[in-house]
Amino acid sequence: MSATIKPEFMNLTQLADYLGFSRRTIEKWVAADKIAVTRIGRSVRVPMSEVERLTNDSAMPKGQ
Repeated sequence: MSATIKPEFMNLTQLADYLGFSRRTIEKWVAADKIAVTRIGRSVRVPMSEVERLTNDSAMPKGQ
């Protein structure tokens, strides 16, 4: 039996690729507090719960 391990976080590049936006757009959304992130030292991570929220069309930040 093989267990599938789901990641708990995505980095900004992974999120940008997943959503189809540029990393810079994701950085702007983070700076504008449109995306909840967790900071670990200088590293910025997006919880999978936030990724799920963003994949809901009504939750996607509008504009840049």
